[in-house]
Amino acid sequence: YVKRNTALLWARTFLSELMKIEVSTTVPKIKFNDVCSAYSQAKKRLFLLDYDGTLTPIVKNPQDAKPSPRLLKALKDLTADKRNQVYIISGRGREFLEQCMAGLPVGLSCEHGLFFRHYESDQWEDLLSGMEFTWKDIVLPILEDYTERTPGSMIETKEVNLVWHYRNADSDFASFQAKELVVHLQNIASKLPIEVLIGKKVIEIRP
Repeated sequence: YVKRNTALLWARTFLSELMKIEVSTTVPKIKFNDVCSAYSQAKKRLFLLDYDGTLTPIVKNPQDAKPSPRLLKALKDLTADKRNQVYIISGRGREFLEQCMAGLPVGLSCEHGLFFRHYESDQWEDLLSGMEFTWKDIVLPILEDYTERTPGSMIETKEVNLVWHYRNADSDFASFQAKELVVHLQNIASKLPIEVLIGKKVIEIRP
């Protein structure tokens, strides 16, 4: 029994079952009048806004998630007040987010914080110092294997991170493949300087 049920098998089973659990979190609602009152009295205001699924809807093709004219106007109006500092936070790459927010004095945080540009600045900073990227040579072939066996899935290669999208694949089959992929990546994560992020129909690997 002990030989058959190894620690590795237990870990795989545990991670597989963990992914089946949906955690429900209820965020208490804030009264609108309280928000308006606090806003009007504040001398400085900081807005941290998520991009995908918040400012823009989730779409089948990630490149189609462009800001609407209404959103751009709202951000323009918000940043017109010098008491407001607005930051857009996203897993997106720098080039995509720069194009979407062109002309707006907003701060940007890209690839989950690996690259950031401060409010009213055009200079980028990064957290890449000391990082090594040989892990990509190991992870990319794994993603290519799962992409080949999962019709409709695709790989997105960012400046640093690698992303596996399966939003356009068969839901049931792709979900099964995604769970297998996560277990596979978690098994090698202990030997590589990587972190596996699980999103909505997306798996992202970052240092």
